Amino acid sequence: MLVTSFTLNSAGVDSATSGIFGIVAANTSYQFSVMLHGVTTSTSKYFGASVQGTGSVTVLSDWAMFDGKSVHTGVSPQGEVVFLFQGVLNGGSSGGGVRFTVSDFAGATNGAAIMTISGQMLLQEVGAII
Repeated sequence: MLVTSFTLNSAGVDSATSGIFGIVAANTSYQFSVMLHGVTTSTSKYFGASVQGTGSVTVLSDWAMFDGKSVHTGVSPQGEVVFLFQGVLNGGSSGGGVRFTVSDFAGATNGAAIMTISGQMLLQEVGAII
């Protein structure tokens, strides 16, 4: 499932949050993995990330960040930041969705250095989470 792109554009410490996506059914548990991919020309890498449930969805997860440079065909080297999440979701009494927040703690993603973030989510229903 695709995470619709969103943009982090801050001259100070700020965050950007994705739209709500994913359909988490009531009283159902899921295992999930997400890769968010951010592209920016910023050389500062003081970023954080989180995942939130909406409605009655609860989230238990952990994440890691990786950064580097890549060269895509016909494009100059660009800075990339990858956020990996893994965890479990529980739909609670009424279900809901999930959304992701990426924070810039250095205020460096402004002007020409904005960060465009997109990604993919794998969501697998499971019988029980112990």
